[in-house]
Amino acid sequence: MKQKIFSDAFNISKRVKQIDKNYYLVFNFKTNKFELYSKLYTGVVLTLPYDQLDFRSLNFIRKKLTKSNEEVLKEVELHNENYLKAINKKIVLDAVDSAERALRRR
Repeated sequence: MKQKIFSDAFNISKRVKQIDKNYYLVFNFKTNKFELYSKLYTGVVLTLPYDQLDFRSLNFIRKKLTKSNEEVLKEVELHNENYLKAINKKIVLDAVDSAERALRRR
């Protein structure tokens, strides 16, 4: 069973919404853990390692989400780099092909 957290002693549930309005906290009675969810995704975004909601929880969420964003940016940059390499290789191959055809016509 899971219970959505609407309020808590340190207003962590409200502060989470300041990070992203789609986030919300849930307490999972099966695992006895707090979990972060998003209205935009299915499933748990992350599970908090603490027994209570306090400033550590908020810091943990910020740290993990920042790390995730950095990892995504690195993946995008790597993809873009590989894409540009492939385009440049195609341009060179097309230029060589055009030059060879031009030379054959002579």
